[in-house]
Amino acid sequence: MDVRCEKCGAEYEVDPGQIPESTGAQIICSNCGNRFMVYRPPVLAAAAKPSTMSRPAVPSAQAPRDILIRRVDGTLLQAQDLVTVKRMVVDGRLDPGDEMSRGSGPWEKLGGLAELA
Repeated sequence: MDVRCEKCGAEYEVDPGQIPESTGAQIICSNCGNRFMVYRPPVLAAAAKPSTMSRPAVPSAQAPRDILIRRVDGTLLQAQDLVTVKRMVVDGRLDPGDEMSRGSGPWEKLGGLAELA
């Protein structure tokens, strides 16, 4: 499902199975920082099943080296490198229960990554 930031027009590809049926998902635009809500399409609401391995909203022009962060509240962030992620952990903007994915890799809990210790 394609969505677009209402503020800057950045385009994202969203897996409808990652969107909670009852609440929708809050997306943070990696281009401008705007927060906006995305809701599961009604036709897909009953048919879509969440997949733990599916990738969430991702900027269509994302470089493979980028790191996606999925916070426990469902919001998504993007970082260019581990130094930035570590800084966000130290600053308290991320917590050990949040997860990250490198490129198209699996989701990993931040609290379990030796690189961020």
